[in-house]
Amino acid sequence: MPRPFRTRTGPVECEVDTTVLNRILRNLQGNTQEAVRATAFAIEAKAKPKTRYDTGALRNSIYVRMGRRPAPLPEVEGNPVRVELPAPADDQTAHVGPSVDYGIYQELGTERMRAQAYLGPAVSEAASELGRNFRNVVTDGE
Repeated sequence: MPRPFRTRTGPVECEVDTTVLNRILRNLQGNTQEAVRATAFAIEAKAKPKTRYDTGALRNSIYVRMGRRPAPLPEVEGNPVRVELPAPADDQTAHVGPSVDYGIYQELGTERMRAQAYLGPAVSEAASELGRNFRNVVTDGE
């Protein structure tokens, strides 16, 4: 029931329909997870072609991990040392990276090797998609 309030000209009643706002709030968590997922997979897709191609192990090892459950490591050629991405803190976080242990050295370089970044540039390119993916977070979906 609207609550009346007084103005100089007398009492005024106002009613606000929050149906759409309620629907947005109800879908907010699921929409956020979907936006994070879409952005993470866009980063993965942009990072893979930027890797230096020798055996293809680094390129094939890049994957997305969402949620707290372990994700299966992607298949790679050869027998490189494998590492699992850390578990995200919550369901609205994603980690994108390689499962081969030398991926960090390719990205950042070493004393003897210059950096051959692939994740940083992929994140920069995916930034344009970030706004589009998160625009749907605050829509009512109808």
